[in-house]
Amino acid sequence: MDQIDSSEYDYDEEYDEIYQQSDILAIQEEYRKKRLIESLIGPVISTAFHLALIIILAIMITDKFKKEPPAIEVKIQEVEEVKIEEPPPVEEPEPQEVETTEISDPVLMTV
Repeated sequence: MDQIDSSEYDYDEEYDEIYQQSDILAIQEEYRKKRLIESLIGPVISTAFHLALIIILAIMITDKFKKEPPAIEVKIQEVEEVKIEEPPPVEEPEPQEVETTEISDPVLMTV
């Protein structure tokens, strides 16, 4: 196996001098902003697309079902009063007398 020379991976003091702490923080802040923008682009585009789709469909649907109100003509007429005559009184027939006979031996029949 090949031996890796550890001197290549040693800490470089020049690197620390070039990038001060403030430079590193600025780079990190820029990276965070870039990642935030990248992660928000998808939902923002999706929301805008869905809103536009809903608005377009609402316009199309309301245009198709719009009906003109029917023409209504209102006429005011005087109402003629109708007089109803009372019917003549009905004469009730007098009750007829029914002869009743007394039964002394009632016969009971059973079925």
